[in-house]
Amino acid sequence: MVLSTRPSRKSVKRLQAKIGDTTGRNRTQLEVSHIVEKLNYMLKGWAACFCRGPVSTAYRNIDLYTRHRLRQWLTAKHKRSGQGIAQFPDEYLYRQLGLIQLTAWRSTFRGRNV
Repeated sequence: MVLSTRPSRKSVKRLQAKIGDTTGRNRTQLEVSHIVEKLNYMLKGWAACFCRGPVSTAYRNIDLYTRHRLRQWLTAKHKRSGQGIAQFPDEYLYRQLGLIQLTAWRSTFRGRNV
């Protein structure tokens, strides 16, 4: 018998704080690949703890927050105005940069080692 684990709000907020620190404006001198690598590492580790049970809402919230912060970071790095939705669409973030999308990652990599 496996107990279902649901991420608490505190756990989600803690991960969001780490994502915020990683994508802070004081880190715009770093390479994009380094930031995405670091984000993927954090997301995989957090998702490994909460891979069973009702996690869809938490995964969706984390995905939204990660996209938002990465876009903010990219607009600051490239000195562009706006929110970056048009300049950096989802396809660019996920396919070209290689950012992990937790909602898709769960169904694709279920049962594999992280």
